[in-house]
Amino acid sequence: MAAAPHTVKYHAQQYVFGKAAFAPLRHVVANKADPSENLHAKIPKILADTLPAISQMRGERGRKTVIRMIRDIYATGLHMHAPATSPVNSQVIPALRYVIAELAKLPVKDPKRVTATETLAEACQNCQQVQAREILRLYSDLTAQTATFERQLLYSLVRQKEAALDRLISKFHGKTCDLDHLQVQPWEQRAHLRSVR
Repeated sequence: MAAAPHTVKYHAQQYVFGKAAFAPLRHVVANKADPSENLHAKIPKILADTLPAISQMRGERGRKTVIRMIRDIYATGLHMHAPATSPVNSQVIPALRYVIAELAKLPVKDPKRVTATETLAEACQNCQQVQAREILRLYSDLTAQTATFERQLLYSLVRQKEAALDRLISKFHGKTCDLDHLQVQPWEQRAHLRSVR
């Protein structure tokens, strides 16, 4: 009997896994950043070396540069979730510090570094809810947080799910979802429509 489409069993039948897929997972705990490795001052270079356009990118409705926003989050967290010890910032700050430290170790044009830098830049041009979600997702990606094979397989489908959701949003809200805050209410914008999924 064939497995139903879009189930773990179905997708497991579509792939051939080598023995490395069944090796123990690398578990990294990075709840606290190494205090001796403060990369705050190096953030502009780390980001701009990989994505030169980031120097011109702005967020918070054009009030701050993306680089400054990332440095602020690195130092004190997301300002709408202040203080740094709040439940959100107590996860976001060490996660971003870990992400930046990992990016600094990779070659400047490494695809993983490029993708992560682009993700951070795009998140900073969005609301703080998106910023928190993307920082935590990058951290999760870099630390292999998904512990079970089933979760890893399901996670591999997240990008397809997000693409399908974007197509759905475009279909039903295409005329307004990509307009700025001066033209539509926040809950009508794509980022907020994605968040209510």
